[in-house]
Amino acid sequence: MPVKMNIDLSGVANKIKIATKEGQVTFAKQVHADMLPYVPFLAGELSDNSLVSDDGKEIIFISKYARRQYYGVYFNFTLTHHPLAGAMWDARAKADNMNKWLKTAENAIKEGL
Repeated sequence: MPVKMNIDLSGVANKIKIATKEGQVTFAKQVHADMLPYVPFLAGELSDNSLVSDDGKEIIFISKYARRQYYGVYFNFTLTHHPLAGAMWDARAKADNMNKWLKTAENAIKEGL
């Protein structure tokens, strides 16, 4: 005798979507925190004026000279506060922290499910 089943996965899809968004924000916040020691530091303006967007898709450095510091066009900082500081700090932080970041994102998504 055949058995007919209807499975409604609409709730699951929505839960996965929410967990993924929360995972993205958690991931971005962890990336931002781990990136700060690589950001050039003189008085702290560049580090202190950075944030993660609400959706977790961007890490924003607001200082007027952030672009020049990022590309290494104009350096005026000390390594006293941030010994790892230098240009293109995201790539350098990524090289040192990528496995940690992936684990953070994975755990955040799992917790959201």
